[in-house]
Amino acid sequence: RPQRAVLGGRGRERAAAVPQDFEQLVVAGSGTNAHYCGLDAEQQLWCWGENGQGQVGDGTTEDREQPTRINLAGVEQVVVGSLFSCALVSGGQVFCWGWWQGSNTPGDLTRPRMVDGVEGVTKLWASAGAGWLAARLGDGSLAIAQGNHSPWGLRTVDGIQGVQSFDFSVNSYCALDATRQLWCWGHGDYGALGFGTPFRRQPHRVADIPPAQSVAL
Repeated sequence: RPQRAVLGGRGRERAAAVPQDFEQLVVAGSGTNAHYCGLDAEQQLWCWGENGQGQVGDGTTEDREQPTRINLAGVEQVVVGSLFSCALVSGGQVFCWGWWQGSNTPGDLTRPRMVDGVEGVTKLWASAGAGWLAARLGDGSLAIAQGNHSPWGLRTVDGIQGVQSFDFSVNSYCALDATRQLWCWGHGDYGALGFGTPFRRQPHRVADIPPAQSVAL
């Protein structure tokens, strides 16, 4: 269902109805530090909000209080992280812009740039807190760019195929495979990932969980 956005003005709290109705609407951050992207019914991308690192994608580092049309055609999905944005376009290509700690100079990527070497992507996920990106590839495998790696550092995860749902936070990951069985890996302090040990490097099937529809961390 189309979503209508609420904006926060720079330096003060401000609410205003956005004239566009969005098929997708995503946000990273909160208050005056947030940035937003929305996808309309014509697959046109709009972004606005905090733009100090070019995460809006309009070629500037100036904050935008109103939705700004981004020059990128055929967008099927948009995701945002703390200081970056990425879009999946028709044909399975990925475009990203903004800043990733340790991987590029702040403000040098203010317009969408295609992620080379990544094709056939069918879905994207972003972790706003960790600033990481994940992608489901055409064969159902999962690729993650984490830590100081930008989207140009996407690496395939071994041990799980046919990914149906996925979520992640800092150093913790869970996914549903083709049969909707739950797999988790990474740091599982306090039993948070359901496998009884504090750390698993590779995906581990979580026992006693019936087939699920989605997963969230």
